[in-house]
Amino acid sequence: MDIGNIIKKLRRERNYTQEELAELLCVTPQAVSKWENGTGLPDISQIVPLASVFGVSTDVLFGTYGVNDDEETQRLYDAAFEPLKSGDKHIGEVYDAVVDVLRRFPNNFRLLDDCVGYLCNLAMDYHKEGHARADEVYAECERVANLIIGYDRDAGHIARAQYCLADMYLSFGQFGKAEEHARLIPKVWNSAHDMLAQVKQAAGDIDGAIAGFCNLVRFRLNDLGNAVTRLGGAYFEAGQYEDAIRVYEVMNGLRGVIYGDDEFTPTHHDVDAYIARCRYMLGDYDGALDALERRFEYDLSQERHYNKTKRVETPLLRECVWDYFFDSASAKESAQIALGGEWFGFDAIREEPRFRALVEQLTMNN
Repeated sequence: MDIGNIIKKLRRERNYTQEELAELLCVTPQAVSKWENGTGLPDISQIVPLASVFGVSTDVLFGTYGVNDDEETQRLYDAAFEPLKSGDKHIGEVYDAVVDVLRRFPNNFRLLDDCVGYLCNLAMDYHKEGHARADEVYAECERVANLIIGYDRDAGHIARAQYCLADMYLSFGQFGKAEEHARLIPKVWNSAHDMLAQVKQAAGDIDGAIAGFCNLVRFRLNDLGNAVTRLGGAYFEAGQYEDAIRVYEVMNGLRGVIYGDDEFTPTHHDVDAYIARCRYMLGDYDGALDALERRFEYDLSQERHYNKTKRVETPLLRECVWDYFFDSASAKESAQIALGGEWFGFDAIREEPRFRALVEQLTMNN
């Protein structure tokens, strides 16, 4: 059987239309039609993507049946992101390698899910910076997210893709599209963790149940932290600074209750930086400096955990694992932002000895 008939056979077995296959491969439906009727051949660069879409080895396309090599997918994915873990490259500098892996394995939905968050964050960062590739990354994130939404069967992957699209559209000021996708995000995203943990507990797998419930707590805490800090931000924009402080301090109190004396506290949510801004707006400059010092100490302390897999001692989260890559450069950048970026400069206290001491300490660490 020639390659065109093999493509037609595999496409029909997997219930793809020519248009759907073309979308997955980033080619035209006319190109797929030419392959199948023998008037054209796929470009050599399309062989691996075709095999990935159909879940077979490349040999299948030439008449020998085999299986898709998941290990090769993982190897290429790990190689693409490895520079970020070593701290050698900026998040944007691995983009081309990531896109190359996505093009080679366009039907690997675990891979698409792993990459959509990265693409979303990079698109938003580039847009904020006015980077020349912002629109290109935007389009790639949109393409990957829509593939997940259109073809994946994993509800968690689809929910994450909807969230990433809404987040990206919001960052780009496309509020109508952001609301459209926000309304499509399932309201029970974390229910799977709850049910799976219950199943393990009922089956007598108590260790598995504990791990499952710890991860459920982790997700719920992250959701709570995001909601609380954004609520505080809304009060700040409304000029209700006292209410904003009360909201932010809930997270500080909750963090103390959950983590106790743990040195590593991954869920931080920048609340001290926000409290500093509220105190500053109220004219409480000493309170603002207190909060800035807490935030600064936190940022510079976290590089001790750089490039490590971390666990915390609290029984609420003990079975959760964080791959932590908050290096010294990230810590310094975060501390610099806390001390006032271009949109909030703490102008009235910049000459205060305590503020100058923070700036000098940051300069020494550079």
